[in-house]
Amino acid sequence: MYRIAKRRRARQLRATLRSKGFIVATPSSQGQGGAGFSKLVSACMGDSARATRLVQEAQRNNPSLSYRQAVMAAMDHLSSQRSD
Repeated sequence: MYRIAKRRRARQLRATLRSKGFIVATPSSQGQGGAGFSKLVSACMGDSARATRLVQEAQRNNPSLSYRQAVMAAMDHLSSQRSD
């Protein structure tokens, strides 16, 4: 039951983000960058919504970044947060 509710919340979050004009980053939608995103999700303890938010924040901070670069920037940001 918990997994169903968790998936439902994740779908609702993605739909909300899409309706607000955000690009929802998921491994399947990113093709080649999916492996990097999967590593980011692992670094976020499996929280793909948090990983997506980190990637979007990196893209907002620097719109010229490609998706792969945004994933790498998000990984850097996450690791710098943990080292503080």
